[in-house]
Amino acid sequence: MNKYGVTHFSSRGLDVHHIQYVSHGGTDHESNLITLCRDCHRKEHSRESNEIE
Repeated sequence: MNKYGVTHFSSRGLDVHHIQYVSHGGTDHESNLITLCRDCHRKEHSRESNEIE
């Protein structure tokens, strides 16, 4: 499960992810932040980069 209903754990640690990037008008407010395991965070940014291209 994902798209911010994440129920996944990795022993590699957690990262904080901005739902809406700061560079696109997002804030550091807790309502715009989620935690993702490092692998999922990397995949999310990779997916988002591919959508932009």
